[in-house]
Amino acid sequence: MLADTEMSGGRPRLPGCSCRNRRSLENASLSFPLALAVACLITPGIALAGNAVRVFTPVADANVTSARPRANFGHALRLRVDAAPLVRSYLRFDIRGLSSGVARVKLRIFVNAGTTRGFRVFRVKQRWHERALTFTNAPPLADAVGVGAGPLRAWTWTPVDVTRLVRGNGSYSIALVTRSSVAISMSSREVRRRRAKLVVETAPSHAEPAWGLAGVYSGIDMESVRRQGIGLVLVSSSWARAEPIEGTFDEQYFASLRDELARRRAQGFDVIFEVSFHRAPAWLLAKADARFVNQFGEVYMDSPEPNLIFARKYRPFAERYAAKLFSEVGSPLRGARLPFSSAGTSIPSACSRTGKSRR
Repeated sequence: MLADTEMSGGRPRLPGCSCRNRRSLENASLSFPLALAVACLITPGIALAGNAVRVFTPVADANVTSARPRANFGHALRLRVDAAPLVRSYLRFDIRGLSSGVARVKLRIFVNAGTTRGFRVFRVKQRWHERALTFTNAPPLADAVGVGAGPLRAWTWTPVDVTRLVRGNGSYSIALVTRSSVAISMSSREVRRRRAKLVVETAPSHAEPAWGLAGVYSGIDMESVRRQGIGLVLVSSSWARAEPIEGTFDEQYFASLRDELARRRAQGFDVIFEVSFHRAPAWLLAKADARFVNQFGEVYMDSPEPNLIFARKYRPFAERYAAKLFSEVGSPLRGARLPFSSAGTSIPSACSRTGKSRR
């Protein structure tokens, strides 16, 4: 459900919603353009955007290497993982102040030098000390709790789902390992602005609205938005741009979609992906009876919406586009929106006969 925004004292005011997220948004010192819509997505049984978000940084970190088994690197500016020689990085987080159950946990780590292969995250149960840790006395690895899938880009934040790691308040240690023979370099806690982060979301006792953004995000400080408790963003596609010529897809456009999805995930957002059947390419709209027709028989000549409701012969084109789209953008996605018209996600809403010009 999309909630229109009003401006109150230069800040967004959200009518029709009365949860603490609304109050936090209204009090937020964020610069939202008027054109930006705020989505109030009601999902029974899921309360991601109503969750409380806590961010923890390491209280200790160090790497160890088989090349120097008795050396300690507790003061190093970088954490490293490598397969040859064997290099592992250890991090410890102290989780305090959680008052409800854990819904999701993400490790965000800044990669200085990446590779085509990623790394794995293991739980470490035994205690260790940052200034005394060496390869010789390093504690063993327990169970795997997450995977930082490759390829890893240099100078970017890499998010890893480690929800299995945290059960509540307490001290949690992890080790990062890789099978890559090319070393992966990451910032340690000595580099304040790039130290690792453990983002913990706790679920409220009952389902609340999930807050997210829909619109154009250029010029918006998305990390600031995320800190305000906004957990969802709507990323839209365009059929017209994806398939400008019948049967020929624009691979550069798919690459740009993948880049945007990766960027939003790295910022800590879940993504609702809009397939956008209602932005049809010109070659489809040029076909007979391909333009959208409402329940009054009026044809939308001034809109790129296709007639997928009543002209079933054109549905295979939409199916081909959707199959290609999802094969290119991959997963994970929190959900998908499949609008067949700008009015909604299925059968179009009633249109006034005195509305825009129709044929």
